[in-house]
Amino acid sequence: MELWQYLGKRGSNFAEAAAMIEAVDRDKSGSFNFVELLHALYPYANERDMNEAVDRDKSGSFNFVELLHALYPYANERDMNCMISWTQPKLAPPPAPQPELSDSQKEEITSIFKSYDKDQDGLITVEEFYDGLSLSGVSQPELLDLFHIYDKDSTSSLSLDEFFEMMKSAYFGKGI
Repeated sequence: MELWQYLGKRGSNFAEAAAMIEAVDRDKSGSFNFVELLHALYPYANERDMNEAVDRDKSGSFNFVELLHALYPYANERDMNCMISWTQPKLAPPPAPQPELSDSQKEEITSIFKSYDKDQDGLITVEEFYDGLSLSGVSQPELLDLFHIYDKDSTSSLSLDEFFEMMKSAYFGKGI
């Protein structure tokens, strides 16, 4: 039985486990290092032999995978890959490609932007935004929340780029 299985077993005797760890702790420091662990696993080998046994690629040092092979020499490839995967960071899936607006959608958004931008300064203020959408059935607090979500630079106005981002959400079903 492996030590990890022994320690994880219900009702295991931790005094026995402590005795096992004490047996591995050759210098009686209260803890054990890797060399002491290898001595416990390979009691009749010297350090050079142990390093050679672990160092599969003969590079003079060994990595985690080589250590796993030494500790679990009978593990098959599937089990070895499983153990290795436990130490790998979980990678987030790549983001889905962002859909692009068609030329006609871009023209439509630009036209809407210009109709909301009453003073034609290239920015839509909160008031212009509310006036443009006041008949949409969306409440004023919801419109203000929406405005502030897309006002990325916190200028209390939406640039054409910020307005495009908001409209992309509407066009591609992410909701605005």
